[in-house]
Amino acid sequence: MYALLDNKGKEVLPMSYTSLPDNPIFYYDGILYVLLNKNGRSYLYDVENNMKEILSIEGNLEINEVGYFKADYNYYTFEGEKIK
Repeated sequence: MYALLDNKGKEVLPMSYTSLPDNPIFYYDGILYVLLNKNGRSYLYDVENNMKEILSIEGNLEINEVGYFKADYNYYTFEGEKIK
């Protein structure tokens, strides 16, 4: 189980996440994001916007440096819209 703590050790996200992707923390377009997994579902949070949940999707989400996400054989924008 994983939780997310701030630099003072205060819990920011609860200890309920079950796995981490290879690169859970990353910058995209100048914004810091964190990607966490819980029970087969992926969650994307905007770190600089008070840990606002940006995207929640079934499956293991992977970021592509071009600016979209991949989960299994599906592709998604940062807004959570499925790319056809």
